[in-house]
Amino acid sequence: MNITYMLITVGTAIIAGIFASFIKPLIDWNIELKRTRLESRKKLISNVRDIISMESFDVLNFRDSITYSLLCEHLSDNLNKTINIDESDYIHIFESLNSDIDSEHKYKILKEVNDLAKKWKIE
Repeated sequence: MNITYMLITVGTAIIAGIFASFIKPLIDWNIELKRTRLESRKKLISNVRDIISMESFDVLNFRDSITYSLLCEHLSDNLNKTINIDESDYIHIFESLNSDIDSEHKYKILKEVNDLAKKWKIE
């Protein structure tokens, strides 16, 4: 009977060692990865909101920024197409519509960023 208890104890110790050595670090790494991703998403959302809230917001400068390059993969195709239109087309559209293109883009970008914040559970 003593040998059976010893084998059970040794087997349990080996299984616990395997868990502690291999599986637990993977779980911790995955948790840290999610935490890092959430922090970078929070920072991205905050940066976009800060840029959009500036009075000197210009969609042409925004589309050339690092912030936009990080954000564009999360925006809708339709919004990306309107942001990436040629400068000459911007001037033509602006004159033909007689409206403030940057204000329209601010609204659309902010709406999609707020939707992303809700999706990512960032408020």
